[in-house]
Amino acid sequence: NVAKVKIYDRAGSVEYSSDRQELGRPAFDNPGVRAALSGGSLANIVHRDEVNSFDGVVENRNLHQQYIPLRAPNGDDILGVFEVYSDVTGLLQRIDSTNNYHFLVLAAVLGWFFLGQMWLYFRTDRALAREQQQTKSYLAELERSRQELETRVLERTRELEASRHFLQSVIDGIA
Repeated sequence: NVAKVKIYDRAGSVEYSSDRQELGRPAFDNPGVRAALSGGSLANIVHRDEVNSFDGVVENRNLHQQYIPLRAPNGDDILGVFEVYSDVTGLLQRIDSTNNYHFLVLAAVLGWFFLGQMWLYFRTDRALAREQQQTKSYLAELERSRQELETRVLERTRELEASRHFLQSVIDGIA
């Protein structure tokens, strides 16, 4: 959607403009005009309500500006500059909308990933806690068994000591 068109002469003055108020304005300090008069092309996005750094005006819509050199039929000489402004407001809105959509999708995916990680963390933590509790119960059972064995060993040692004393007294009595 073409919003505005300008044609500049070799001196950088506006020869034609779709906005009649701009006719005859000098624009040689415009970087786009200088680049096109040197044989190059230049393009830039001008955002709504911001100063156009090339023209020094505030635009009321998003524009894409292009500066194209106008060459003579022989292709060597540059006769002037053709400038075209295209309204890209709808395109930039679609780009913003797409960026917002992708951001929301990415945020949702990361949110689900985070929730999955939290679920996995808590599930693993619970399993480790159960395993730790089971290990503690095994250790307690082992300690009880050790105590029981020590008690048995003490009882057997006392019984053996008593038997030894009895046998020693019998042997001492025979002599």
